[in-house]
Amino acid sequence: MDKPIRKAVRCYLIENDKVVATKYKEGNQKVGYYDIPGGKIEKGETSKEAAIREMKEETGLTITNLKYKGNMIIEYPNRTFDFDVFITNKYMGKTQEFKENTSEWININELLQKDKKLSCIMILKQSYIKGLLDNRYNFNMYIKVDEQENILDIIYQLKNIEDVFKPSESEKHGIDLITEKDINILSIGISTAGAAEIEMTKKNPNNHIIATTIDEEGLEFTKNIIKQYGLEDRIELKMEDVSTKLPYSDEQFDFIYARLVLHYLDNDKLKQTLKEIKRILKNNGSFYIVVRSRNEWEAKLKGTTYDEVTGLTRYPKYKTIRNR
Repeated sequence: MDKPIRKAVRCYLIENDKVVATKYKEGNQKVGYYDIPGGKIEKGETSKEAAIREMKEETGLTITNLKYKGNMIIEYPNRTFDFDVFITNKYMGKTQEFKENTSEWININELLQKDKKLSCIMILKQSYIKGLLDNRYNFNMYIKVDEQENILDIIYQLKNIEDVFKPSESEKHGIDLITEKDINILSIGISTAGAAEIEMTKKNPNNHIIATTIDEEGLEFTKNIIKQYGLEDRIELKMEDVSTKLPYSDEQFDFIYARLVLHYLDNDKLKQTLKEIKRILKNNGSFYIVVRSRNEWEAKLKGTTYDEVTGLTRYPKYKTIRNR
């Protein structure tokens, strides 16, 4: 029988050489063990929201500015935990004692020397902590343990987040047009790995981006990238067909961004979509659009045809692609 997988979070609140840890009290099967604040993700919560809530419930501290740092899998003999890992150094309040646990600031080296500690503390070791502390890196970590928390195996992978795809020149051009006054942004067709949408958040710390796609696999891939940057609350990812009536109110958006998307629509659907875009765009809003050109080199390949009725260009080596 497959082991149940429990989706949860851990959040490392670190300041100087100290980290906030919890210690379980009588009544818990792990009594006396030190742990890092966290717990399961409740229905309707993002992993970041769960980390904030669990920190408050287990330590009394209110944390902000969380940054996603990676994924940690901890496998026990009869169950597996799949943790989203966050780090922060921004907090308010003082550590408190609760019915099930105490909480405290503790020197990292001192914590690592404790006999009773849960395996998620292993990331604080010198050989692994770079993925947690260095802003240039994220990590994947797999830890296999027995019920007595003895480490049986560790697999650790350090990832350079700069390896994520960069915005293209046409993406950069559109992003440059966004001003600090553009708060509500619709990005039709998620860019490669969410690169453009990530850059959009840098234009204004208060803006919010809705990014849509019909590619389910691409959506899931981008969710992981957005999570790595800790931007789940700034970038909302949705499955949405732009050729249908859009579920937004009139004049909702300050800026609408559509790069290499609308050329997939035939003439009739394109007209309907442009009407919808006009409806949901503010009167003084901006609309950035990039489509493939009928004058590009691929459009001149032998076997390429253009349908005057639908406005679709068919390439010999591709499925139907819309061009203007």
